[in-house]
Amino acid sequence: MSCSQYKHLVLFILRKRLILFAFVSLCYIFVVKIFHMRKTLVLTLLLLIFCISVSKAQDSLAMMHKSKGFPDLSIGVKVSTFGPGVEIGLGFAKKFNVRLGLTYFNFDLSDRIEKTWNVKQQSVITLGSVSLLVDWQFVRWLHLTAGVLYNMATTTFKNLPVFNYSFGNVTITPETLGNVQYKLTAQPFNPYLGLGIGKVVSHKHMVSVSFDIGIAYMGSPKVELKATGMVSPTASKEQLQILQNNVNSYKFYPMLSLQISFTIFKH
Repeated sequence: MSCSQYKHLVLFILRKRLILFAFVSLCYIFVVKIFHMRKTLVLTLLLLIFCISVSKAQDSLAMMHKSKGFPDLSIGVKVSTFGPGVEIGLGFAKKFNVRLGLTYFNFDLSDRIEKTWNVKQQSVITLGSVSLLVDWQFVRWLHLTAGVLYNMATTTFKNLPVFNYSFGNVTITPETLGNVQYKLTAQPFNPYLGLGIGKVVSHKHMVSVSFDIGIAYMGSPKVELKATGMVSPTASKEQLQILQNNVNSYKFYPMLSLQISFTIFKH
């Protein structure tokens, strides 16, 4: 395989893997079809709901302080599209909760692309978030949630030649040929809006279950492209811009979460 063929191969792999990651991890196409919202509308709605929720929570805090009560406290475990995690919930005046959560998940998709190409790909996807959310339990078993997530999601693809390549009397080692690395990083702070079934903090029972579905606006992911050795021209500014343009439209991340909470303190 010639150097030019190798360059075309790694660019082809990057683009194919990019499409796979965008479909599986971001689910952008699904979200756009469901919500049909423009960026300005989403941000305005998120801001409005969050301000209303915070205002209502402040009123509840004032009532609690006036009555010298204390918030209910729960600890929960969950699985979500940001990975498994834990969450602490504080319940105010039976209708409002404040939640602080942490999720994290890391998995390795490294494999040999094709034996005939003798190229190894190292693919690592990391999902995770730190969340601060406010719930409004507007009916008995439904709650509206708004807040902010610190998004720790990253995806790294690295293509490595495995064996030497011979061209006549010339032998090129994998180190000389070089490698190509592609990294995709989400914007850190993401506003979030969601709807949930069940209760995160139960005021009557020790155990509660909730299921949430929502959407986080994460902006355009940041692309990094690096290359070494003979294939270093692959990491040109032009190729970097092409890859960045491919992900600029992936601005939403769907959130699905199933949680079991245990109330450990009730007033």
